[in-house]
Amino acid sequence: MKQISVYPVDSAWADTTTGDQSPVIRAGGDANINYNVTLSPESEQALIQELMKQGIPASEHARELKILTAKYQELMQQLAEYESQDELVKQARTALSKGKLDKAEKLLQQAEARETALFE
Repeated sequence: MKQISVYPVDSAWADTTTGDQSPVIRAGGDANINYNVTLSPESEQALIQELMKQGIPASEHARELKILTAKYQELMQQLAEYESQDELVKQARTALSKGKLDKAEKLLQQAEARETALFE
């Protein structure tokens, strides 16, 4: 689920919306838009399992989840730039949904390298 917050640059006014909708934003000028990604319960659980496999103590899970959520969001944004039918992108999305961020990142890098090679 996404939470979208809109903050007009020269104003104290702000608006927030949650869910999978695509809101219409009317700020009347420049605005800063912040996307806060909330992991699905399945993705969060997969990330916690990965932390446990790495031997990270439960007392550090909240801090580590915050870091991983930011990486998850970054990878999701990068994956959105690619064709959904691309096999490497499909594999990267699957890895990401299973909490395997490193694998998703490597697959994304392979897709980027392949695309770059096409234009050289």
